[in-house]
Amino acid sequence: MDTKQLLRYLKNILGLEQECRTLRWSINKLVRRANSLGIKNKYKEPGTYSFWDCIEWGDIFTSLLLGGVLGGLSFLVLRSTWGYRDELIPIVLIAIFLPIFIVFTICPLAVTSSQIIGAKKYKKKLEGDKILYAANIIADQARVEKELGVKAELTANINSLKSQLAAAEENLEKLYSLDVIYGKYRDMVAISMFVQYLESGRCEELKGPNGCYNLYESELRQNMIIGKLSEISDKLDAIQANQYELYQTITQSNNKILALCDASLSEQQRHNRISEYNQERSISTQRAIGEYAIMRDLISQ
Repeated sequence: MDTKQLLRYLKNILGLEQECRTLRWSINKLVRRANSLGIKNKYKEPGTYSFWDCIEWGDIFTSLLLGGVLGGLSFLVLRSTWGYRDELIPIVLIAIFLPIFIVFTICPLAVTSSQIIGAKKYKKKLEGDKILYAANIIADQARVEKELGVKAELTANINSLKSQLAAAEENLEKLYSLDVIYGKYRDMVAISMFVQYLESGRCEELKGPNGCYNLYESELRQNMIIGKLSEISDKLDAIQANQYELYQTITQSNNKILALCDASLSEQQRHNRISEYNQERSISTQRAIGEYAIMRDLISQ
């Protein structure tokens, strides 16, 4: 296999690696969207109001404050009547019975009055809450039914993408199974660098001191390139200079993912785009099968 044939083989692999990434990411995004559809909202059903719900605590506080003020004034009047003699017994009795009078006379009256007023308010509020609850349930049920229809269509599209992913992975495995590429380097990052080395003329073969393997390992050791795809997604601009082929491959993949998963698309638009993409993938699958046959026959010669 000469340099031109090797480059053709590697580009076919890189194309399939790109499509596998595009399909995996798109499927994951669409599955998350599908899982968010058709879920009922939870609304708290209005219940009856209790004794404590009807109490207007502000009114009670005002009543207690007023009772305390009146009690305090009464105490001062009585205290002034007795003068400043140390007649402790009447003072003690007043200090004991005045709070009792306030708690057991004024408080019950305040609570009863507050409850009557509060009950009228809560009854009116409860009637409004029941009407709002019923309207929310009806509106939510309509939304759920609509979203379930969207979810069914979206699930069908996801299944079609899964079929395309299975076909792409199968063709990719077939090309790798020709054992042209050493197992360690069977990933998008390494393959993209090999394509870049060959196209730029820095290498003409995979093996040997001047081959792609050796140059790739050297640049990894010098931290000139990033070898893990998981570390590249967040540093795409950083690889543009030294890993341009990989940068182009991921950028094109991201654009395809956006085209398929754009949240601003209507479901009909999304369905049309996925259908067009599937047609393109079907053509690519047939081309990949043909490339595999060509490479297999070339290697067996």
